[in-house]
Amino acid sequence: MCPGLIDGHIHIESTFLFTSEFCNVVATHGTSAVICDPHERANVLGLIGLDYFIQSTVNLPIKVFFMMPSCFPSTFIETSGSTILSTDIIDYLKRCPDRVIGLGEMMNYPGIVNKNKESLSKIIALGSRPKDGHSPLLSGKSLDAYVIVGLGSDHECTNAKEALEKL
Repeated sequence: MCPGLIDGHIHIESTFLFTSEFCNVVATHGTSAVICDPHERANVLGLIGLDYFIQSTVNLPIKVFFMMPSCFPSTFIETSGSTILSTDIIDYLKRCPDRVIGLGEMMNYPGIVNKNKESLSKIIALGSRPKDGHSPLLSGKSLDAYVIVGLGSDHECTNAKEALEKL
């Protein structure tokens, strides 16, 4: 017997469904909780969008947990509607400690490898909470630097050799 399934990584906004509709659909298939990374929504709407998203998940048929978006824009050479700082992450951990459970995909692997102060501050802000990686084709000493700061999962592997090295 399984009391319910947990989807460990999803971008709900990528389903093109309202959050409530998404939750209704997946609940009928046995999902009881999801851990979402709302970086696309935050990238477009900023912290106001993130606040709305968190509020929209109250009283739904499944539990929705959040990985705090780590990178919007993804790197310093991109632009978007807003930014997120380590101080913002700390604020969300204080306001939503049971909903924000970790750090979402750290796409700015150049920032980590090159010891960017703000990128590293985001890692530190989450303490022992999970931190998702996102580092396509990163290997060797650069991968060592990326992993040693505590970035864990990474679904960006392109072949078995890369997956084995990341493991």
